Formats: sequence, structure tokens, C-alpha cells
Amino acid sequence: MNILIVHNFYKIPGGEDSVVKNEINLLRHYKHQVYFYHRTNEELDSLNKIEKLSMPFRTLFSIKTYNDIKKIIVEKNIDLVHVHNTVCMVSPSVYYAAFRLKIPVVQTIHNYRLICPSAILMRSGKLCDECIDKGLFHACKYSCYRNSKINTFALAFTQTLHKLIGTYKKVNYICLTEFNREQLLRINKKKQYIMDNRVFVKPNFSENDTNPIPYGERADQFVYMGRIDKTKGIKVLFEAWISISSKLIVCGTGPEIEWCSDFIKSNNIKILKC
Repeated sequence: MNILIVHNFYKIPGGEDSVVKNEINLLRHYKHQVYFYHRTNEELDSLNKIEKLSMPFRTLFSIKTYNDIKKIIVEKNIDLVHVHNTVCMVSPSVYYAAFRLKIPVVQTIHNYRLICPSAILMRSGKLCDECIDKGLFHACKYSCYRNSKINTFALAFTQTLHKLIGTYKKVNYICLTEFNREQLLRINKKKQYIMDNRVFVKPNFSENDTNPIPYGERADQFVYMGRIDKTKGIKVLFEAWISISSKLIVCGTGPEIEWCSDFIKSNNIKILKC
């Protein structure tokens, strides 16, 4: 197949970027022809004041992305468009470029963005799902996206509009776990915006050239690999490890690095920070 992968990079690299790279490599390994269209939020830094004022409209629909995607689909004879992140330079316009040319679209759901503007179902360090019942505009009250009421409104407006005009009904979805699937389908609480039979579960994976170590031969240790951030539950993990005798190996970086180091020293527990 000729497959077009579409991804919007954030300014700070994350797990989504690794997933995109792994999937491209896997598809190419199995002889699919893969093309990669990407944009980055670093583009925001080069915009002038007038262009920045127009960003809410670009978040809603990017003419550049729409034209770029249509051109690639036609020139490369694309069979399938697989989208990862659209916020904010790519925008949902990628879907309409594919719809226009009758090409199926798959969207991998890496977070909870479609039901929560902050994408993490948390606010002020606590679980929050108020937008599911009260609507996405409720997030404007707390400036949930980028700590800005304007940016939160723009994102909430974009998602609400595309829900209402039926954009999301035409898309196929990949969720990473059954739990993620259940949470995504909460979008249908009041009305069906996503088709249940178009939502599938496919976990993330990593490339490995060696066979897994047999269970009985493994060391008494566990590994946490990811961003060192309270939204990832790193503090909960460390506090729980006080009562666990196994070694915990932590691989990653993030804003809670200093807290983690202090916690290890003050509690004298078996945590190795990489």
C-alpha cells in the first residue's frame, strides 16, 4: 500500500514522536511505501503579529495543510492516510483533504484531547472530566490549554464544530488500550459523534533485535520509562515504592527530576535514576 503518515510535532519531543518513527519503520519493513508529512509548532515562533492573531482560524482549518495533503495524495497515489497529532499547525483540514479524494483516514489517539482540551483529564493535579458533561467550552473557565483562555476557546471551538458537522464520524480510530477506547467513546454520552465500530485497540510497541529474557531468569527489578512529570504519576509511583523491596529503574527526563532525586535521598529506597 501507499500510506501517508501525518504528524504535528510539539515544541518538546515526546512519546508520540517515537510511535510515529516506529510505525514508519515497521510499515517499510513489510514493504509498504510510506510517505511522511509533518509540521511543527515551532512554526509559531516565526509568525508575525497578524499571523499569530489568525492562529485560531488556522487551528480550525489550515489551507496550507489541506492543499499539501491533497497534492501528496494525488502525486503518490495514496491508499490510506494515517494521522497522529493535528494540534495545532496540521489541523483537522487533513481529514477533509482525504475525504475530498475519497481516501480512508485512520487517527491514532495518543491522549484525551477529543474529550478534554488539556488532553490529560487532569486539572490542578487532580482528575477532571467536567468537560464531558458540561462541554468543552467549560475548560475556558480554567484556561486548561496552554494556561490561556483564548487558546482554550480556539481549541474547544475547533473540536466542538467538527463534532457538530460530523467530521469525526468519518474517521477510523486506533486507541492504545481498552481503557483509552472507553474514555474516547464517552464523547458519545449525549449524541453519537464517533462510530463505535470504527474504534480499534492497538498497543504501542518498540523495536527489539533480541528475544525477551525468560521470566524465571529476570532480575527482581522494574523499569519506568517516560517523561518525569506528575501527570505521568511519577510521584505516586515513588511514594508507593517505599513499601516495595524490588529495584525500580527510572529512564527519562522532565520537570520533576529534582523532586525525584530529593525523594530518593531522603527515603533511601531502591530507585536508580538514569
